[in-house]
Amino acid sequence: MIGKAREIYNRLKKSYRFAVTDKTTFVEIYSRSVSKLHFYLAFLGVILVGFIFALLLLFFSPLKFAVPGFPTKRTHEMIVKNAIAVDSLEKELQRRDQYLEKIKAVISGEIIEDTTKYSTGGESEVKLQPMEDDEMFNKLIATDDLKITSSTMQKDVEEINNLNLYTPLFGLVTNKFEASPGHFGTDVVGRPSAPISAIYNGIVIFAEWSVTTGFVVVIQHNFNLLSVYKHNSKVFVKSGDRVKSGELIAIIGNEGEYSTGPHLHLEMWQNGIPLNPEDYFDFRN
Repeated sequence: MIGKAREIYNRLKKSYRFAVTDKTTFVEIYSRSVSKLHFYLAFLGVILVGFIFALLLLFFSPLKFAVPGFPTKRTHEMIVKNAIAVDSLEKELQRRDQYLEKIKAVISGEIIEDTTKYSTGGESEVKLQPMEDDEMFNKLIATDDLKITSSTMQKDVEEINNLNLYTPLFGLVTNKFEASPGHFGTDVVGRPSAPISAIYNGIVIFAEWSVTTGFVVVIQHNFNLLSVYKHNSKVFVKSGDRVKSGELIAIIGNEGEYSTGPHLHLEMWQNGIPLNPEDYFDFRN
């Protein structure tokens, strides 16, 4: 077997004289010694170079659209657009998931103490810093394409000061707004079965039961304002409902593990910043 292989190799290595002569004078113009091995290698090299050139021509020129089975230029553009659309959809779903998580945080009061800046209605200049551990609030109150800045937030604060807000419940304030201890709302005790009203026109984005805070209603208003009503015994709205200022949305209650008696826990958020409800309402009868 080895001898036969060696015989084949010797044949391939055998040199042949390649010459070019003038047919009239028989003068040799060019000559070269070549072997079958060199010839086969050169032939394979030419085929390889041609194959690579053909591939480049197909992939980087309009000729690729003429290949059967290859998508047309229009189809290729549609594939690219669909890929971009799918990527945008994934990002949109991520934003919606963050939105829902943020709603849960508002309902359960999961705000880290001493990391939230808060403002009052009487401030002439507000410097706002988003919470590092609650970054989702900015996306909750802002639209998808809106980037919240200090100037836009200052404008929103000025706008809300000019709104004719409706007092949701008249009664006695038993627990005031205090950002430092982490009580981001005002507790108001009213008469039994007292109605709770929406503070302004808006859209209900949450109206469900919470173990810790009972029936909760969350309403999104204009000017990036969010109002939250907790510890209700009954609600009359559902997610997606449009409500008007002063419209009945719930009944006062003592629901949830965090409740110590029948009352309304009212929170107001703007651009992820908790506001003091007593700066906007006089809850006394």
